[in-house]
Amino acid sequence: MAHDEFTIAGEDPAAAHATPPPRRRPQTWSGPWPWAMVAVVLLVAGVVTSPQGERPVPTADVAWSVPLSGAAHPGVWVIDDIVAVSEGDGIVGRAVADGDERWRVGVREPRCASDGVRLACVPSGPPSRATGGVITVIDADGGTMVAEVEGAQLASPLGEDLVVAGGTGDDERWLARIGPGDAQLWRTVVTPESPSRSVQLSFDELTVNGRYVTWWFAEDDVRWPEPGMLDPATGERLPTLTAAPYTSSLPLEFERTLTYLEADSRSSDHPVAVMTGGVAESVEGAWLWRWDADEQPIAVSSAEVATTVLPDFTSALEGTEPLGYATLRTRALIEGDAEGTVSDYRVFRCPCAWVGNTVVAQGYWVEDIEALRQRQHRIDLVMIQGTEVIERFEVQQLTAENPRAQEWEIATDDTTIYVRQGGRLLALEGVLDL
Repeated sequence: MAHDEFTIAGEDPAAAHATPPPRRRPQTWSGPWPWAMVAVVLLVAGVVTSPQGERPVPTADVAWSVPLSGAAHPGVWVIDDIVAVSEGDGIVGRAVADGDERWRVGVREPRCASDGVRLACVPSGPPSRATGGVITVIDADGGTMVAEVEGAQLASPLGEDLVVAGGTGDDERWLARIGPGDAQLWRTVVTPESPSRSVQLSFDELTVNGRYVTWWFAEDDVRWPEPGMLDPATGERLPTLTAAPYTSSLPLEFERTLTYLEADSRSSDHPVAVMTGGVAESVEGAWLWRWDADEQPIAVSSAEVATTVLPDFTSALEGTEPLGYATLRTRALIEGDAEGTVSDYRVFRCPCAWVGNTVVAQGYWVEDIEALRQRQHRIDLVMIQGTEVIERFEVQQLTAENPRAQEWEIATDDTTIYVRQGGRLLALEGVLDL
């Protein structure tokens, strides 16, 4: 999961220790919102209640916790009744009920991706990732199948097929869908035009499902802020989110950019498209409604869009306004009708995921303006239903002496969130069964 701090507009990010490169490592959940926390005006539409300071939010309980060995590429995935984690030179399958080890599959410094049913892992480190690749596909019972694809860097199952991201040289990068019997269903070259690159370009993360194939590039272990996206059926390029918030002055072609939301749980045949500027009938269709320029979407279901509006950090730092709170909103997917609640968090960040009727996100809690200046804040894993944070789990306290967030990743099933943090794997009990 992402572990970035939020940036205050007008301050030097380097001096403030505020903006490490987004999405540095492959994570189970990662989001498409690399926008800097620029100054925004707190415009609240719809129904708004007061901040939740007098309504304490319950803290999630830890059902079980187990120690983990280190991994070059930490990850956690849920496949059936197994929580799979990378440990050392292998993948370990642990029971969702108690974290006990059920099986272990050896893969050298594995980099993995999952479709929720199986796991596909590619070894990393020497030999170079730009050379031939062996892909180990792992079932929930620990059974394996091996495929060899020259140049493979990352791979993910997709039904009976594999989607592979790789390269056959320093300059060419491609994705391909490979069926049983090594049948290549499509192959798409995705190398961007960047002749000034001084380091080798690699794939940093791959997300695959029946609706889209999404990937992120990295240079010298620094992830690019913008994903690329393909149609999984044809391999054709799809438009993706540009790393900037929507404003009314942006040209029409920017507004017509599809918004990639990892929490998007709409059915594949839903007749609307969530765009950069709002919701439209289709990619080229008429607008149904638009959200405000300072409003950021974080998740979309088959019925509604969850968004957040940030407080005005610049005015607070200048002393002209008090430090405000982030607003949570829900908007009806078709009509755009909004309801909102002013939370007791200053910022909500993605990666996010919609599990049932609950959105899982990151919340940044800051006591006051002085704490903000001193970089003293808390990062919580928050569970949101409607416009209310209904449960939380503290991930880390940050201070001026300890300003960097730890690396942590999460995965979920229908009732539990599994958090990999440092050298432990935690199961948060009954969080989503509410």
